[in-house]
Amino acid sequence: MFYHNDEAHHDSKDIWQGRIQHKLFDYMYVIDGRRARNNLSQYLPDIGIAPSIADMISAILDVKGGQKFTEHENNMNEVAQGQGGSLGKTANYGAMGTYTIILPIYHIVEEFSHRLGLETLEAWLLPSNKVDGIPESVVADRNQDVGTGKSGRDDALPFLRMTQVVDAHDPEGKRMVSNTRLMPEMARIAQRYSPDNPGVVSELVGRTLQGWLDLFIPPGDNPEVEEIRRQVNAILSLSLETVAPTSNKASGEKPADGLRRIEDAIRTFKARHLGGENFEGRRDGGDYRQALERLAAFHQLRFQQMLNYQAGNILNGLPQTDPIRAKSGRLGYLRDLFAGLEKRNHDVFGRDDSECAINGNNEVFAATC
Repeated sequence: MFYHNDEAHHDSKDIWQGRIQHKLFDYMYVIDGRRARNNLSQYLPDIGIAPSIADMISAILDVKGGQKFTEHENNMNEVAQGQGGSLGKTANYGAMGTYTIILPIYHIVEEFSHRLGLETLEAWLLPSNKVDGIPESVVADRNQDVGTGKSGRDDALPFLRMTQVVDAHDPEGKRMVSNTRLMPEMARIAQRYSPDNPGVVSELVGRTLQGWLDLFIPPGDNPEVEEIRRQVNAILSLSLETVAPTSNKASGEKPADGLRRIEDAIRTFKARHLGGENFEGRRDGGDYRQALERLAAFHQLRFQQMLNYQAGNILNGLPQTDPIRAKSGRLGYLRDLFAGLEKRNHDVFGRDDSECAINGNNEVFAATC
């Protein structure tokens, strides 16, 4: 057998187009690329024939798959020897086929999507206390912006003391909300308060109305704040003496004759400014109460605005932060911050009537109810 040209005259020692003395291969695998089913000729070689050959080579070289080809070669040798021949100088031919696997691609994509979502949630939420693989809570001390190991409730009081909260994701840095004087004072009281600490209770009981109003009336010069301040100051400037003067200041009136007039004026003054009594003996309405309710609504709104900006900063992370770090551990920290604020508020201001009744023998406790 000669390469290319069997009729050419060559020296038996030539390699190029020299005579072949031995077989060139042990096994030849023929690829049928034009068969009726799964015809590879309709695909480019890099996505048709080439992958088929690569798969075959990989199968032969594979540790487990290669054993099958070795076993096949051994079996062929045994068959040839049984027929009185030998495979030593005989090349063998085989066929390699390709096949199509119909994959449930929708279910695979859905499974991978769910797995990606789960892995993302685990990376961001950092779940803990898993029961049968289901988390019951998320860690509260993995917010890397404030330092690992610091829980949300540790920052409850520092949040109340903040002078202002800036929206960290505002490109111009103009979105911000200023704190009032009341919330830092609430933080101070909450930090010092204890049912066994009479000093704090005595301080609160002894504080004058003006002392409380200095905390209630919000600072600032915007129209809303100025209107609230004007309304409250106008009410506080009123006095009984102006609406119910004594008889010696009323022209020609005797004290006995002025008694009913003064009683009616006082009753009218109380009803207008403190509200009328309801069936429980408590007063509803009144200009002064409405002014206090407006102050309370202002403080509630300001607190909500601060908390809204702070929650956004916590959940979204600081700008220019690694995406995983910017999201990881935030929800647990924020939930713990909310729990800390709620606990501080309940410990100092949230006692109900049943608690007051149970602890009525404690003078310090009773003074706060």
